[in-house]
Amino acid sequence: MSEYAVLQKRCTGPCGQEYPATTEFFHRNKGTLCSRCKSCKNGAEKIRNSDPEVKKRRSDRGKAYRNGTEGRKRESERKKIYHSRPEVKKHRSVYHKNYHSRPEVQERRKDREKTHRDNPEIQEHRRAYGRVYSSRLIRKNYRKNYNNRLDVQEHRRTVVKAYRNRPEIQDLYRVHARNRYARKKAVAGAYTPEQIQDQLRRQKHRCYYAACGHAKFKKTKDRYVYHIEHTFPVSRVAGSDIPANDIGYLVLTCPACNISKGDKFPWEWPEGGRLL
Repeated sequence: MSEYAVLQKRCTGPCGQEYPATTEFFHRNKGTLCSRCKSCKNGAEKIRNSDPEVKKRRSDRGKAYRNGTEGRKRESERKKIYHSRPEVKKHRSVYHKNYHSRPEVQERRKDREKTHRDNPEIQEHRRAYGRVYSSRLIRKNYRKNYNNRLDVQEHRRTVVKAYRNRPEIQDLYRVHARNRYARKKAVAGAYTPEQIQDQLRRQKHRCYYAACGHAKFKKTKDRYVYHIEHTFPVSRVAGSDIPANDIGYLVLTCPACNISKGDKFPWEWPEGGRLL
């Protein structure tokens, strides 16, 4: 026998034939070769997988695993890792683009939207609340219409008035006003009403910050409503040499932006956006 002769192995399966004892004809199992050849083993596996009882048993076992806490967690992590792969993202993007560009899909979507619009309940709902059914404007218009209702405004004024008349809240307001007055006295700099009016004209009667879109100040009884904003917060520069109370450190903002900014510097408040 040659030094390089390959040993023969007889299959114990239905075929009973001899094949070279290599992984080309036999599956590997724990360091050795299986007793049945690949053809017999795959055939038996195929027959077993087609058995209805085996299918049902596997399905029940899979459902029990997926319905369990550990199974759901592992399945969620597996899907998250799979969907985060770049090739999968690209494939999903191309697939959805091709799917939504199909004429039958577009026609089906149009029919569904038309059925929704023609629904009497939806039409009555739109007439009653004046909503604009747009994915970007629906929430904004609903909130606007709700806030403009006279009963809502009256209820809000009643709640705010009752809140501010509470003794403990009035004490908090007094303490806050005194502390802020003391801090402003400890900050260098001064300004005059004329300088504030000049600043108002320079800002074209608009808010200094972009958080509100540089909204124009509201006018009440021929007077603009605005806050004098210290760009360098008084509570953080009190006692220092920074003249934060000087007109060069002051800007005019709407009340919402001033309250939202709080005691931050302009560069610490990303919501401020692009300044005037």
